[in-house]
Amino acid sequence: MQNLRDSLRLLRKGSLSVTEFGRQFKSICDQLAAMGHPVDDNDMYHYFLCGLGSSFETFSTAHRTVKDKPNFRDLLSQAEGHDLFLNHGPAIDANLAQAFHSKCSTTTPAPDWYVDSGASAHMTSSASNLTSSIPYTGNDQVAFGNGNILNISRIGNTSIAKNINLSDVLAVPNLTKNLVFISKLTADSPVDVLFSDHTFTIQKRRNKEVLAKGRVEDGLYVLEQGHQALVSQLI
Repeated sequence: MQNLRDSLRLLRKGSLSVTEFGRQFKSICDQLAAMGHPVDDNDMYHYFLCGLGSSFETFSTAHRTVKDKPNFRDLLSQAEGHDLFLNHGPAIDANLAQAFHSKCSTTTPAPDWYVDSGASAHMTSSASNLTSSIPYTGNDQVAFGNGNILNISRIGNTSIAKNINLSDVLAVPNLTKNLVFISKLTADSPVDVLFSDHTFTIQKRRNKEVLAKGRVEDGLYVLEQGHQALVSQLI
């Protein structure tokens, strides 16, 4: 039993994919549980974040500040999403870039959040929109489909409702709109996003209860902050 617990504590991702590292990590936890010595949730959380290694430092630091820690399955899913971000870097597709530049000024960011599948990360124009953040130390920049490049200043977490949280949000100075990356939102939270011609809704995956609504504006799906877009909260 002690050998298994030591193996869990010392397990490192190294050159493994996050998925394979998570599979090996979970296998050891399951073996310990089968022996009648389950791993404490806080220890599991700590060992997994340590095992991810230095390339996940921003991810691990941000998650250690979260009060309501996700279960292991959700934590692994979020780590896989962060790994995708590390490997491919943030980007915004050409259609979204065109809509941004036709709609937005370059000096006054709007408080609304724009929901789209054409980006590879949550982004905000100001670190003041983040509830917790750390300096971004990577080399990536945000690349627009029209060739424009913007730098990243910080990375952190924020909320677009009391219990709808966004993790790994990039603070990108001079970005004129706050952007929600759909795939990451639905991977990190038990929600689905449904689109129609003129509106969209965010709903609970479990019982289909509508949590938020938004509108289409100049080709972009807008979730208004501080208005009546948020119609309920996750329980």
